[in-house]
Amino acid sequence: MSAASRGRWRLLARGAPWVAALLTLAAAPPAAQAWGNEGHQAVAAIAGTLIAGTNAARHVQALLRDGETLADASVWADCAKGYCGPPTPEMDAFVAANPGHAGYHYTDVPIGVHEYVRGAVGTHPDDIVQTLIRAIDVLRGRAGPDANPHGWTERQALLLLVHMTGDIHQPLHVGSPYVGDGDAFAAPKSRADLVDGRVRPTLGGNDLVIGSRVLHTYWDVDLVRRAMLRSGAATPGDYAAWLLAKHPAAARDDEGDAATWPIQWANDTLRLAEEVQRGLGVAGRSELRDRTGAPRLRWRLSVPDDYAERSTDAVELQLAKAGKRLAAVLAAIWP
Repeated sequence: MSAASRGRWRLLARGAPWVAALLTLAAAPPAAQAWGNEGHQAVAAIAGTLIAGTNAARHVQALLRDGETLADASVWADCAKGYCGPPTPEMDAFVAANPGHAGYHYTDVPIGVHEYVRGAVGTHPDDIVQTLIRAIDVLRGRAGPDANPHGWTERQALLLLVHMTGDIHQPLHVGSPYVGDGDAFAAPKSRADLVDGRVRPTLGGNDLVIGSRVLHTYWDVDLVRRAMLRSGAATPGDYAAWLLAKHPAAARDDEGDAATWPIQWANDTLRLAEEVQRGLGVAGRSELRDRTGAPRLRWRLSVPDDYAERSTDAVELQLAKAGKRLAAVLAAIWP
């Protein structure tokens, strides 16, 4: 079992060590890059366009390196996991101080649950929602030691905010399918359902496959590239401009203090996560072995004919929404 997989199982069972002991018998593939580089860069490019010339843009640029753009910064948190080649010294220092950083990218709320509630099944104290709240508070200078337990700098908080705002709009980084008895989708009501095996997690769809593709990767990468191809855009910057032209209206206004927005974003994404699962069926299972020899279940999916097209539509809207919301939260931090 990979380190990333072990971490996700442990976080899922946080608060019950005996649950973790059972869950670590299973294995899962390494976590994928949400939206891939192209999706994250398009989100950041949208935000950069919308805040150009503002006080927020000046503060953002002050935290970026010479020649570094917001789009460049958008993939930093994934590159720190080693997805972009050898990590930089800055990334190595961040990883050393944040050994659980892979868990910052997601939460595993069961699909069918309509609201994110901290401490509920699938959530954990350092999940994507809590990471975004902390990053916003750090950038606003409101985070004391308790609110910034990992000691993030303002630059680190910005890098996390830019990336995780993209991640939280990928439905399988917020809502996760679970499989119950009879190999049918089921939502666990408590961690006890996971202990006795009545319901098994799929780790954000990492243990579900469409043909030869892992469902999570299909949403992270395949659908983004399909959406870009459909638009005719050759680069993430071109795609960002295309998205802004097609979807010029502002994203739905978020209510209240900006530090509460990540919960609102998560709840919005949970509604889309139900659409991700709609029409999918579990067509069979297989037992695999990971590189350590530990057993792991993987479920094969049946897919409706319209799945790719409607999922591409959803990805397009989510990327546009994420870019606009990133611009809005940056403007709220630095009005």
